[in-house]
This record gives sequence, C-alpha cells and structure tokens, in this order.
Amino acid sequence: VGCRVPAPEYPRAARRQKLEGDVVLRLVIDAKGQVDSVTVARSSGNESLDDAARKAVLGAACTPYLENGRAIAVRVAQPVSFRINR
Repeated sequence: VGCRVPAPEYPRAARRQKLEGDVVLRLVIDAKGQVDSVTVARSSGNESLDDAARKAVLGAACTPYLENGRAIAVRVAQPVSFRINR
C-alpha cells in the first residue's frame, strides 16, 4: 500500500517544551484507498504528538491494495516522527 501522508502539525505546546517522539499508527485502508480507521500501536509518550500524528494520517491519500487484480481492505502500520529542527 502506498500512501501520501501530509506532514503532521507540530503541537505548539510540545514544540515549546522541545518534545520529540515517534508514533506508530495502525491503519485500516479500505478498497477505495481511503483511511477507514486509525489507532495508536505505539505511543510517542505524549498524547498531543499522538493526536497530531493521527489527524495527519486521517488526511492520507492511498493507493488501493490489489490482490489478484481486485482491490481489498488492508491493515498497515504507519510511523510518524516528530523532530524539532535545531
């Protein structure tokens, strides 16, 4: 599955506190390539970073997964990293 995930918006409070982290999200992509559901598989340890990652992934555009020429729903993992440019 190929997805174009928009860059997440870095939460202001997390940026001010210089919080960084990695989130792994579990997605269900439907047969049309739309993100059907998103859950946190591994938290960054900060709820605001996790929420920002989830919101970004909900706006993803994905290519439907084909099996034997037929589009089907799939589950995938999507990592999202938050790093402050220094």
